[in-house]
Amino acid sequence: STAATARAIDLGSGSSGVISTPSDSDWFSFTPATDGVYTFAATPAELSPNLDIRLDLYDGATLLGFADQPMVVSSGAVATGMGASLGWSLTAGTTYSLRLEGVGFRSLATGGYSEYGSLGQYTVGVTSGSAALTHLTTTSLPSATVGSAYDRQVPVTDGVQPYSFNATG
Repeated sequence: STAATARAIDLGSGSSGVISTPSDSDWFSFTPATDGVYTFAATPAELSPNLDIRLDLYDGATLLGFADQPMVVSSGAVATGMGASLGWSLTAGTTYSLRLEGVGFRSLATGGYSEYGSLGQYTVGVTSGSAALTHLTTTSLPSATVGSAYDRQVPVTDGVQPYSFNATG
């Protein structure tokens, strides 16, 4: 689907779908009735999931934020870390768009995987809560090397877990 054909999702209810090709993405729209923090959460099929989910939240054409947790543990037919959850402070009466797609992680050369096989069924929903936005605090981080993976832990408080952070530049 596209942003123009997004399916509406209501607070507390969910929707399901299928990402069927690497270039496929599904779009949803949400208009909050009150100002507050809302959490969008998507999960792949419970058994033998192949879909590693990324969520992008938009206000019009402006990307507000995204969530994409790489798979971290697998055990038999159950994998974890393939869903995505994104909490954001939203304004009442504004229509937001949410894009859901299958993604890869890093590169094959560094132990990652491509988006080629990141396909499958999912459920997505939106909830509200009193959770504060995430606060990330760090005084400095070691320098990175261009073209190399960079992995560091930083202290995070509040917000909605699991946390995800991405920096570019």
